[in-house]
Amino acid sequence: MKLKEYKKQILVIICIFCVLIAIGLIYMTYMLDRIEANTNNSIKTIVKNDANTLKNKITEQKAILQSVTNEILSDNIVDKNKIFEIYEKSEVTSKFIRMGIMYENGLVLTNDGYEVDYSKEIDNFFSNNEIHISENRKSKIDGEDINIYSQAITLDDKKIAILLIVKTASYKDIFSNKIFEGEGFSYIVNKNAEIVVNSNTDRGTGNLIENIKEMLIGSSRQRFIENEEKIKQNIINGVSGTRTLQTKFGKLYMAYEDIGINNWAIVSFVPAKAIAGEVNRALLTTFILSVIVILTILAIFIYMFINDIKKQKQLYEYAYIDPITKQGNIYYFKKVGQEILKKENLTNKYIMILDINRFKMINRAYGYKVRR
Repeated sequence: MKLKEYKKQILVIICIFCVLIAIGLIYMTYMLDRIEANTNNSIKTIVKNDANTLKNKITEQKAILQSVTNEILSDNIVDKNKIFEIYEKSEVTSKFIRMGIMYENGLVLTNDGYEVDYSKEIDNFFSNNEIHISENRKSKIDGEDINIYSQAITLDDKKIAILLIVKTASYKDIFSNKIFEGEGFSYIVNKNAEIVVNSNTDRGTGNLIENIKEMLIGSSRQRFIENEEKIKQNIINGVSGTRTLQTKFGKLYMAYEDIGINNWAIVSFVPAKAIAGEVNRALLTTFILSVIVILTILAIFIYMFINDIKKQKQLYEYAYIDPITKQGNIYYFKKVGQEILKKENLTNKYIMILDINRFKMINRAYGYKVRR
C-alpha cells in the first residue's frame, strides 16, 4: 500500500476522533444544562414546601389568636388577669412565648409582669380589626428576635389589642437550609421586598432587592438590574421563580415562592458549592463514560485500520512477491517497468535480459541469498 493511502486512512481516523471529542463536549454541555435546570427545579420545590409549611404554621397561629379574642368577646372579659388566664390554661403557651394587652395609649402589659411602651406604633395595632403580623423586630423586654400577632377588639366601648408574641427562630427552624449543610440562607419578605424574617442575621436586613444588588458582580449584576422590576412584580403578585446569580460569595441559586398570607413570600439562596459534590460526581461519571465510549470506538477503528493494512500487505505479497525468493516476481517487474516507462526519459537507457542455463544449480548449491 502506498504511503499516500496510509495518510488518508490516518486522516480519517483523526477526523473520527475529533468528531467523537466534539460529541463528548456537546454531551457534557447538555449534561451541565440539565444539572442546572434540575438544580433550579429541586430548589424551587424545596422552597415551595417551605412556603406551604410556613403558611400552615402562620394560619394555625392566627387561628389561636382568633380563638382567644373570640373567647374574650363572647364572655366580655375586661379584667386583664382573667384574660391572661385564658393564655395560661390553653395551648397558646406552647406556640407563643408571652401574651400582651395593648391599650390605646400604646402601653402593653404582659402576662409575665412587664410593661412596654409601643405608643409610637399605635397605628400598626389599631388600624383595623384584622389580625396583624409584625415584621421581625427586637423584643423590648429581652432583645430576642420576635414577631407579634395582634388583633384589636372593643370591650365596654374601649379599644384594646390582644398580642401574642412568637420567637422569630420558630420560623427559621422551618427553613430547609439544613439540607444544604447549613450553606443556604432564606428570607421572608413582604410585597415591597422588605425583609420580615431572615434565617441568617449575617446576611443583612432591610430591602432584599438592594441586598442582592450589593452581592452581585459583573454581568450578573447588570442582568439582575434589568430584570429587577419583573422580580418585584413576581413577588408582589405571588409568582414563583428561580434565578442563578454570580456574587462576591460565589455562584448562588435563588428561588422565591409566595406564602399566601400577609402578602409575604419566602426567598431562598443556595451556594453552588453546597451542591458541588453531587454535580461533580455526575460530571465525573459522565466524563468517564464518554472517555470509555470514545476510546472503545477509537480502538475499533484502529483495529480495523491495522487489520486492513495487514490484508493489503498480504494481497500485495500474493500479487507481486515470489514466495520462494521473497523478491519481486514477473508481475512486480511489469508493474515497476510500467511506472518507469511513464515517468522516466528513456533516452540513452537500455533494458538487458539474461537467460542463464542451469542457474538452478547455483540456487541449490549456495541458496537464494548467494544467487541474489
